[in-house]
Amino acid sequence: MKLHIVIAFPYALGTPGGGSEDCLQTARHLRRAGMDVTLITVTSHTASRFPRPETTGDLIGREKELSLQEQGVEVIRVAQNPWHYFLDGIGVRKSIVALHQKKKIDFVVGWHQEAAFLPKKLKSLGIKLVMIATNGKYQEWRYASHGLRRFFRDLTVARPLQKADLIFARSEFMKKLVQDVFQIEPGKIEVAYCGVSADFFEVGQSVGGHGDKLLFYGWWRKEKGVFDLIAALGELAQRGRKDWFLKVAGWGDAEAALAKAKACNIGENIELLGKLSHQQLHKEMQWADVVILPSHAESFGLAVAEAQAAALPVIAYDVGAVPEIVQHEETGLLVPLHNIEALTDTIDFALSNPEKLYQMGLQGRQHCEENFSWTKTANTMVAKLNMFSSQL
Repeated sequence: MKLHIVIAFPYALGTPGGGSEDCLQTARHLRRAGMDVTLITVTSHTASRFPRPETTGDLIGREKELSLQEQGVEVIRVAQNPWHYFLDGIGVRKSIVALHQKKKIDFVVGWHQEAAFLPKKLKSLGIKLVMIATNGKYQEWRYASHGLRRFFRDLTVARPLQKADLIFARSEFMKKLVQDVFQIEPGKIEVAYCGVSADFFEVGQSVGGHGDKLLFYGWWRKEKGVFDLIAALGELAQRGRKDWFLKVAGWGDAEAALAKAKACNIGENIELLGKLSHQQLHKEMQWADVVILPSHAESFGLAVAEAQAAALPVIAYDVGAVPEIVQHEETGLLVPLHNIEALTDTIDFALSNPEKLYQMGLQGRQHCEENFSWTKTANTMVAKLNMFSSQL
């Protein structure tokens, strides 16, 4: 008999970022692996409180929902709580209880705050709770808050992880972080890396690039390092080196990024592309010689893995799970966190060594082919769930 797995995700599938891609691919590949899969998403696109912004248009992710339904995944939307994202789990719990009355559920897989009110209820129904550990800033989330905020973060983040029957960590870094922060036995945590969509491995790279075409893509916010990158390029320009061009793809505060570039006197060397489709991103990857992603924290680093799969060398901060994807001086170059001078020096080195960059990119693709596929992710999860189920 197929296991019935319900995946609960705290945001709509059209929400930008690696989390929604992880959820989408996990649901799709668990279904392909023979599981009966239902996906419950909250119609939210941000961690917000009253008055909460409405989720409409592309943020809903209707095309993604339809693609899952066509592959046999049932998709259920739950309205966001009108007051606070900490309370979104109330609607998720109600939906799961109603679904279980119609069709027995074996496992509920939760991501974050949407699982806050599930542990006690699932236990009473005989359903096992599985959590996906994906937040590389669990430590800050738990200990850098006080009062009611600390209480609700413990309720929505710590409690589901501590009460879970099983946890899938998206990297070895995340496994250790969960162990240390939440005092969870290591035997309860299984590493199941994220995968990379197969189409990234098909992106072609030409020999003979000059190493001067730089690409950043992702969220234009401080934590993702786009402003660190602009600052480093500003320092590089002050050294008299402006033989490069940076394209910045993604979403966020475009005005702040442009203002930072102008303040560094490199506005003419940067183009903001906005959010791109997969096909558009592939085109820019074919154009680029190197991808620079100096994120301040990564539980896995899906964008990093995608760039490596596209045979592009990556320059990144040596943080979180990034060293599990980027092999320093073999598939890319790692820099100490927040060290703008070192980031500048590393970019300078890359500009001067285009052939080395090209070889790094090829090795990066091979590393990703061997380690990161969504099929492998699903197979790891299915094997553990089947083994867990047989022991009950």
